[in-house]
Amino acid sequence: MRLFINNLIVKSHVSIILGVIAFFSVASFYSCLQIMETERQAIISFKFKSAEIEKIEFLIDDLKSKLVVYLKQEKSTPANLNEISDLIYSFQEALINFNTSHQGSLRVNMHDADLINDLQKEVSHLIPFIRRTVDGMGGQYTSQVKIILDEIEKKFQKFAKYQMQSEEHFLSEGVLQERRTKIFLSLSILGFSSFFLIIFLIYKNTQLEREYKRRMEINDIAHQRIQAIEASTDGIGIMDKDKNLLYMNPALRELHGIAQKDAGEYIGKSWKALYNDKGQAHIEGNVYPILNETGTWRGGSLIKRKDDKVIEAEMTLTLLPDGKGMIGTARDVTQKNQAERDNRELQGQIHQAQKMEAIGRLAGGLAHDFNNVLAAIMGYAEFLSEDLEKNKKLQKFADNILMAGNKGRALIDQMLAFSRRKEHQISVVNLRDAIDETVSMVSAGLPKSIDLSVDFHHDAPAYINGDASQISQALMNIVVNAVDAMEEEKGHIHISLFLIEPDEENFEGMICDEFLPDHEMPHINIQDIGDGQTNLEMGVLKRDQTYFQISISDTGSGMSEAILQHIFEPFFTTKAVDKGTGLGMANVHAAIVAHQAAMIIDTRLSEGSTFDLFFPQAQYINDLNLLDINHNHVGRTDFQGIRVLLVDDQQEVLDMMETLLSRAGFDCVAKQSSLEALELLREASDAFDLVITDQNMPKMTGVELIEKCVLFNRRLPFIILSGYSEEKLQNIRIKYPSIRATLRKPAKKDVLLKAIDSVLKETLL
Repeated sequence: MRLFINNLIVKSHVSIILGVIAFFSVASFYSCLQIMETERQAIISFKFKSAEIEKIEFLIDDLKSKLVVYLKQEKSTPANLNEISDLIYSFQEALINFNTSHQGSLRVNMHDADLINDLQKEVSHLIPFIRRTVDGMGGQYTSQVKIILDEIEKKFQKFAKYQMQSEEHFLSEGVLQERRTKIFLSLSILGFSSFFLIIFLIYKNTQLEREYKRRMEINDIAHQRIQAIEASTDGIGIMDKDKNLLYMNPALRELHGIAQKDAGEYIGKSWKALYNDKGQAHIEGNVYPILNETGTWRGGSLIKRKDDKVIEAEMTLTLLPDGKGMIGTARDVTQKNQAERDNRELQGQIHQAQKMEAIGRLAGGLAHDFNNVLAAIMGYAEFLSEDLEKNKKLQKFADNILMAGNKGRALIDQMLAFSRRKEHQISVVNLRDAIDETVSMVSAGLPKSIDLSVDFHHDAPAYINGDASQISQALMNIVVNAVDAMEEEKGHIHISLFLIEPDEENFEGMICDEFLPDHEMPHINIQDIGDGQTNLEMGVLKRDQTYFQISISDTGSGMSEAILQHIFEPFFTTKAVDKGTGLGMANVHAAIVAHQAAMIIDTRLSEGSTFDLFFPQAQYINDLNLLDINHNHVGRTDFQGIRVLLVDDQQEVLDMMETLLSRAGFDCVAKQSSLEALELLREASDAFDLVITDQNMPKMTGVELIEKCVLFNRRLPFIILSGYSEEKLQNIRIKYPSIRATLRKPAKKDVLLKAIDSVLKETLL
């Protein structure tokens, strides 16, 4: 609009200038024409005057000559008189015509008119003398007539001369040149004015085009910005100084759920009309104070759309300079915030998995060290039990020590199972048998106030590939926790077995194309459903895979979300100190991981919990690789003369083992350093029939010791005695034939002697 007005003003100025120049040009041109017309009229007048004067001069001469002749006649005739009268009349008529034709002319002034009148008077003076001539008295007046004629001629000559001089002056070369110079000057001025006008118009036109181009560029930029605002995915609104809505782009309409046809209802009204009463109160109380103080406000806001859908929005409000209004932007961050919440939850799961992994490694290390302690305690307790057979009271004390040691060993087994360092006896497991075993063990000590029921919805054997003892232990831990959750109150425990094929609809978020890699920590997802109900999902279910589902439900106290957050942490327990170790659910977690299984826990406070365990059905029952580490009992009791080298970095274990073997008849040499044992064997490798060594030792492990000894004595047998996984040691045994057996600490006396007897039988035969 401003560009249009500017163009209109410039064009008005140019039009005025053009009008003025055109006016003066026309005036100059008209003046030139007038001057030229005057010259033309002057030339015509000059020619006419010349002809008239010449005619009058001829009449005067004719009159003069004829009148003199007439006067000399003694008696004039009527013909002569008429002739003279005609001449006088013609002369007067010529004077009258001259005076009439040039009256008002610049060349005939009042003095000239009087002169003509005088000439006419002088001619009239001749008439009396002419009449006397008729009477025959003309000769007397000849001289007087001549005087009158001379006077007429003289005055006329004077008048004619004056007239011709005036005309000749007007038409002289100098005067003509002067007038033409004026005409040329006028035309030159007109030409220069037109030239400068053209230059001015070109300059103004160039300026106008430049300004027009600049304005068009500004308009293009403004148009592009408008298009960008229209196409923006962020909602944009513009308000006037009274906070009334002037404009909102399509994204803002979509954000508030406003149809395009209804957008006009909000234009010109307060922008707060986009929000409900609660939103308007939030704007007045929280947004405007900060906006008015700082000129800008940024924050989150809940928007209730016109379709009643509530979304989360990120808003920014900025006051425009000079109080001209305000601009606001809004963005839907519902999905973004949900993704951040999911990410935080995932980070928590990763942190939990890392913590579980770290605790698992710690548990494995503690188990190894604890095994060394238990090995010494249980070894010496066995010595006491053997030596105190006659003193039953003291022998009972020794047996109690052995019993406590066995409980400690069972605890270590749980720790190793959690840390995944205990070997698994992989075999075909019938879950029906595992459930029956669990029910049989629990039923004996189950309070009468608690009912236990079992329901098999799958009649055929429920075969899976796994560790029977680990599965039984996991089921036992869940059932025992269910019993403890009901305390002394009445309750019910129900165990069910199903064969299912998981689908997306019933197990949303748990279905995957593949099993998790071996021993990979599964994600744990905990959801607070509300009303005291919490749900936990762990692991994945492989698509198109058949699963056996074991459901264990109770009517106990249930668990809160806070408890579920820590349920799989080792040593975390809500029970009294004398009622639990805190490793039960940690071993359930280990069993789920080891079997690539999954689990769902659904619990509600004061109403009970349900544990659903999902184990993949065995597909190839006849092609299983079963581990068999059973050692046949040979029954040998006499080990006299057998030379054994003992190697262990724990002095108490080394002393106990040396005592045990010496009491059995072995000839023992004990070394606490694997390097010292290597030097001894290098000097006299044939001096020993067997080497029993620990695996994890400083400077040189048991396997490294064996590798070096094989270089100079391939026939010397070794037994590995360690607190670590036998499964790992079995793999080492396959690689090194010199390792004839592997035993896990603490090894009982009869187990150790059976292993030694089996090795010696193989090597000495």
